[in-house]
Amino acid sequence: MEIALQRLLSYYFIIFILLVSAAEAKAQHGSQRGYIVSTDGDTLRGTVQVGRDRRNSQLCSFKPTGKAAFQSYRPTQLLAYGTHDLQYESHLLPKSAAQTDTIRKAFLQVVVRGGLTLYYFQSELGKRFFLSGYRASQLTELPLLTEKVIQYNRGLEYVQYVQHPQYRDTLARAFQGCPSAVNELSTLSFQVESLARAVRAYNACASPAQQQTDALPASQRRNWQWAPFVSLGVIDRLRLSKGTGNKPLDNVYDGSYYPTVGFSVLFTPGLQGAPFSANAGLCYEYNRHYTMLYELPGNIQQRVQLAFDYLRLPVFVRCSFGHRLIRPYVEGGVQVQIVTTQRQDKLTFISNNTESTQALFGRPQRMGYGYGAGAGVAVGSLQGRQVQVGVRLMRSTGPSPYTNGSMLTSLIDYLRCFPSKQSTALKC
Repeated sequence: MEIALQRLLSYYFIIFILLVSAAEAKAQHGSQRGYIVSTDGDTLRGTVQVGRDRRNSQLCSFKPTGKAAFQSYRPTQLLAYGTHDLQYESHLLPKSAAQTDTIRKAFLQVVVRGGLTLYYFQSELGKRFFLSGYRASQLTELPLLTEKVIQYNRGLEYVQYVQHPQYRDTLARAFQGCPSAVNELSTLSFQVESLARAVRAYNACASPAQQQTDALPASQRRNWQWAPFVSLGVIDRLRLSKGTGNKPLDNVYDGSYYPTVGFSVLFTPGLQGAPFSANAGLCYEYNRHYTMLYELPGNIQQRVQLAFDYLRLPVFVRCSFGHRLIRPYVEGGVQVQIVTTQRQDKLTFISNNTESTQALFGRPQRMGYGYGAGAGVAVGSLQGRQVQVGVRLMRSTGPSPYTNGSMLTSLIDYLRCFPSKQSTALKC
């Protein structure tokens, strides 16, 4: 039992990772209110179609307020563009750190703006970072060079790639006025969050009175939210075997309402407001029960009474529509379920006011799996509190331990309340 449970939870984790990856691959399509700045310095407001980093660095899709169609702009056609959470500026830069003589224009993402401004650029060769404010009217690249080293041992060739973190040396020269900021560079990684933290620390040290802005807030991408939820199963049907009705183990049983409580985790891999997200949860279903009374020849009755508690672990991919206060969504996914308590398992024969009872299942099938789809509405701000109301139709394997198996079908109404703003850490 324990080995099977561990294996099932491992499958659940793998499914969650795969669905998160699929959602992240789809998360590039998101429209947000924003602006563009023309080469003449005029600012025009409307809707920006934000995408993945590489696309954003090469192209801006913008629709002015009151217009129906998007128009595409290259870095040579704009000075800047952005949204509430995202800022890009057009700059000249070398194609790579090793090719300083080949220049092109690109949109650079503003990560931190202050005495030193940090920019991020996703090229076809990988991540690149730049500083402004260190050298007058000039961008300075933070280079991470990779060297190919070939070694021979006993006639065999070994290839090794060695990285030289020269970006630490560049930052050390830029941070000369703040020894405390320089001391932190020895373990600095070549990641957006790590470099942003270092530049913020230097700005706070060098110019404490100067206001700096974080143009890449934690809530911009790869957001996690968690929330408690309650739900009510309004349709609950258990089919044993083929459900022909010939015998208790080959019938369809309609259950009653049953409550569910738990918590839900919502992961949005793309920019805040991107339509695709992954939703996982842990749900406890209390007393899913089924009762049926049969009339048999000879004034004999058969009564079936079944009741179970379940622990469910659903993983769903969701697609939301729009950025208004009321946003509809659809979702689909899979689930793992575990019978935690067998409350009733009775097959009772009633004849001449006497009763004889035996177990219908005996030991139930503890674990099962299923799939489902749903729809709902999210109400509230993308940046703040929101409430989600929806329904899900689920089908899953049932508790019957016999070869012909069983199938559970349920329609669930649910209510979730996300009380906190999105963040990279789970918090309420």
